[in-house]
Amino acid sequence: WYSTFFDDGIGTYLLRLAEHYRTFNGRVWVHILAHILLYAGNWLFALVCCCAVVAIPMLIGHAGGLCRERRWMAAALFGIGFAAMPTTFFVEGVMWISAFCNYLIPTAMLCVLLWQMERDCAMPWLLLTAFLCGSATEQMGFAVLALLTLYTLADARKRGKRLAGLLSALVGWGTVWASPARRTTIEVPIYSAGGIIDLVEENLQMISVIITGEIVLLLLLGALLILSGRFMGEHKRFAVRIGYAAGLCTLGL
Repeated sequence: WYSTFFDDGIGTYLLRLAEHYRTFNGRVWVHILAHILLYAGNWLFALVCCCAVVAIPMLIGHAGGLCRERRWMAAALFGIGFAAMPTTFFVEGVMWISAFCNYLIPTAMLCVLLWQMERDCAMPWLLLTAFLCGSATEQMGFAVLALLTLYTLADARKRGKRLAGLLSALVGWGTVWASPARRTTIEVPIYSAGGIIDLVEENLQMISVIITGEIVLLLLLGALLILSGRFMGEHKRFAVRIGYAAGLCTLGL
């Protein structure tokens, strides 16, 4: 369906994009990226996917002040996590272009934001990245607000810039929830599945089956957490340690 958005020219594309926002969900730029990748073909998706997969651990390592050797070690750990994915999880979470744009790309953007804050990047870039993270998806909006709140409280000297980033992310998150389609997508699952608790329990069980579908995953995941804990133990700064933990939690989710 997304691959057909460009079929009738840019004018019709904008109309379809607006209709999608009104009737499907409030995620805009991630779906625009999906439209472009589908229109261009697999070569562009393969290029963007490889760049994102490499960028995530490298950005986190650079933000944490790791030397070049340890940044490559971080990239290797991230590769272990990818190797541990069951086929279904890998296909539906990475190789499916829509899911890739909705989840992996926003995760990469969150890592960019983490790097910007640790490197005290210029305000305009920080605001832009925060807005893009907030406006990506409902889940990423919550994650970026939590991260920015932590950083705002952690360092009083940079509180003004980070508070501005927090507000920018909040505005971006608001664009997702402002979609008229959000009312339908929230209410229907709750009332049709017998309540929000049943819905959450059902999804947790489904995810657990997918993630633990192969015994090798448990071994590789254990190695990943142990070595990552080694990284965190070498950093005394509270914000950096939390940043690593948040990164691991994001990948786990």
